[in-house]
Amino acid sequence: LECFRGVVGVDPFVLSAVYGFCKFNRFTVEGVDVSIGIIARRSRRRAGMRFCRRGVDAAGDVANFVETEQVVRAGGAVSSYVTIRGSIPLHWGHEDSSGDWTQIKPGLVLEKEDSTWQQLRDHNLFPLSLHFDALRRRYGKVLVLNLVEKRGPEEALGTAFKSVFDQYSESVGG
Repeated sequence: LECFRGVVGVDPFVLSAVYGFCKFNRFTVEGVDVSIGIIARRSRRRAGMRFCRRGVDAAGDVANFVETEQVVRAGGAVSSYVTIRGSIPLHWGHEDSSGDWTQIKPGLVLEKEDSTWQQLRDHNLFPLSLHFDALRRRYGKVLVLNLVEKRGPEEALGTAFKSVFDQYSESVGG
């Protein structure tokens, strides 16, 4: 932010900040100036520590959403690639560990876990739809990678996500 000091129109009492990371490196390859950078922008909505903030809220905002942009400039050409990540857009969290923060991986809890699969899908479809509709408006086509483990404690979460996402996909035509 040093570059803004003394700039006319910039109020000295206002601190502009990006919740994230930005780094650029410059070098020369065979006489061509190259600049490579990475910009990570973390959403201010539903930010929090891992295991303390998970899932989606009623507005479709997921916990710990991050947009990462990789920028390469070589000579006069510029290329940019954006990836996004965030918590699984379902109502879920971690078991209360009774203040024991030494647990490496607290258990997972799906809200409405005692409900039928249909009730679970209905409860999660609206916020999941809000989330993916917003992503499609902002980025266009979105490739979804489900990185949840297929066995063990994460299995129920992955199964619930697939079920709700499949229902969403059918409603928007794939």
